[in-house]
Amino acid sequence: MLYLAVIAGLLAATFWGVSDYLGGNISRKIGQYRTTAYLSVFNTAVVFPVMLFFGINLGISHWILFLAIVTSVAMFAAALFMYKAYRFGSLSITAPIVNSYPSLVVLGAVFILGVAITKIEVISIAVILIGIVLLSIRKSALKNGARITALGTGSAVIALVLYAVAFIFAGAYAKVIGFALLTFIWDVTSIPLGFAALFAMKQKIIVKMSKKMIAAVVVSGAFLGFGMLSFMYPLFASGEVDLPIVSTLASFAGGVTVICALLFLRERPETNQWIGMVMAIVGVMVLSYFS
Repeated sequence: MLYLAVIAGLLAATFWGVSDYLGGNISRKIGQYRTTAYLSVFNTAVVFPVMLFFGINLGISHWILFLAIVTSVAMFAAALFMYKAYRFGSLSITAPIVNSYPSLVVLGAVFILGVAITKIEVISIAVILIGIVLLSIRKSALKNGARITALGTGSAVIALVLYAVAFIFAGAYAKVIGFALLTFIWDVTSIPLGFAALFAMKQKIIVKMSKKMIAAVVVSGAFLGFGMLSFMYPLFASGEVDLPIVSTLASFAGGVTVICALLFLRERPETNQWIGMVMAIVGVMVLSYFS
């Protein structure tokens, strides 16, 4: 089932990376609260039919259902802080921080869930994470005065911790709850929380947006849903054993975000980004072949 985890992790990274690229631009235009609320609607719209197709597990305990709802609040808060970090900080700084959550997930999988990983897997995961960080950083942005603010970096750190907590829970219970149902619970809970946050902050719920911005919101929200389903499926199929691998590869989303910027903004990759790209690819190949 290792190849399932590898493919699912890379798919999640692709969907989330594109979504983050669009979401960062959206957040700077309409704010992190509206971004989180709007994207949750289209995220849920993607997940809902998948949940109906795979069925709803009515046999789960009330305690596990309660924990699923609690972690959905953590996921909502993580998204809120992530878009806040993207809004007030530089993507060259905040994206690598947010996407370093697998380091905590791997530790949680080993020391909390009792997942056993081999030395080659540890080395491969470390190489991939270092490669992702290098790929996500643009030195020119730092030299030219990238916005290093406590608000941006602080929000990014909070987001990575909350994502790690939620994904460790998913590794433990996705097989019990069902990957589509757990994803749906996380997504549908974010809708009322998002609009409640707008109301509490006394911000307009509906704002005027261009057709291009509306399309970006729809695509970004839908890709969030596809990414989450891709991430969750191997946890449902194999349990927590695939959590370290799928979470590490999914964190390549930060690299995909940078690649989108390179393609659409026509920027040339810097030396550290080439090195990071090679390290990440080699790490994935080694992880796939030897594990």
